Amino acid sequence: YVDDIVSKAIKNQTSGSPEKTGSKYVFLEQLIQATKDPRRLRDETLNVLLAGRDTTAGVLSNLWFELAKQPAIFHRLRQEITRELDGKIPSYEQLRNLKYLKYCLNEALRLYPSVPVNVRLALRDTHLPTGGGPDGKSPAFVPKGHIVSYSVYAMHRREDLYGPDASIFRPERWESLRTSWDYLPFNGGPRICLGQQYALTEASFVTVRLLQEFKDIESRD
Repeated sequence: YVDDIVSKAIKNQTSGSPEKTGSKYVFLEQLIQATKDPRRLRDETLNVLLAGRDTTAGVLSNLWFELAKQPAIFHRLRQEITRELDGKIPSYEQLRNLKYLKYCLNEALRLYPSVPVNVRLALRDTHLPTGGGPDGKSPAFVPKGHIVSYSVYAMHRREDLYGPDASIFRPERWESLRTSWDYLPFNGGPRICLGQQYALTEASFVTVRLLQEFKDIESRD
């Protein structure tokens, strides 16, 4: 199925870019600007579609699970969307400007990260800057071949980082919260999730459209 779409896109590709022709941004058309290798195009397209399916669905499920339990948050979020969009389909820029929506998504990703545990294999003897010694502040030696695992889920619920209510869904904390390596729903560094903005945009759009259609939500937990 994807091979047919890729083949058709290559045939229909013109010399002008989407920006020059005035057409909308199309992911596959942009990929063809970089390569016309059908296999590479198929692999990249499938990677975006499949890698972002279950993870984004999980974020949405957990967000709406919390919204159903807390009507005040649900209605505040709906009021923001109604006020800012007036029933219109949101653009990318409008989605980015919905602050309370961003807070709600951040909070859902904090409590329920899509990748709750991650691991790394030491390719050579190395030292971590902290984690060793009685107080955990000394360097920690990691021999070659050893696996280091860490729990984003546990870190996101630490009271010393997020306060005594760290286990509670409270989007308002993001009004003043400033995070760095203590918030890693998409991992970080050179191998940060490539689909971060894609996932956030998709989750934001779906949430907005649902809130524009439904005035109330009922928890049956």
